[in-house]
Amino acid sequence: MRALVAISIFMFSMSVWADTECVLNGSFKGNADKTLADYMLNNTLSSTDSKRALTEVFSSVTHEWRCSELRSWHSGYETSWEKITVSQTDSQTVVVSFSKNRKQPDLKLIFEGGCYKKLVEHKNFYEYFCPVDD
Repeated sequence: MRALVAISIFMFSMSVWADTECVLNGSFKGNADKTLADYMLNNTLSSTDSKRALTEVFSSVTHEWRCSELRSWHSGYETSWEKITVSQTDSQTVVVSFSKNRKQPDLKLIFEGGCYKKLVEHKNFYEYFCPVDD
């Protein structure tokens, strides 16, 4: 019985430790409704077709995170796993750095509830991603 209690305590402490070390884990899909609402704050759409096209684009991207790796899908195209480093975290923000081989700036993710958003700088709006239901 003591061995069972000791193993249970060990497993619980390891799961708590793992949760604090692995900030990003799981799949997140683009949320077209939230993204389009943010887009409309600073931009206008001229037609229903434009809105439909943007909705398709915003809902077609999926990010899959494993503590130190990221891959994404967009309209059937899948990237390979990329090494990442979580360089900064606080209660609402995670900053992800990519490997030195990839010339991409750090990615700042801001969490709102279970979802996160990232700034699309050249267009001045946030793209939203929410957890994929399994």
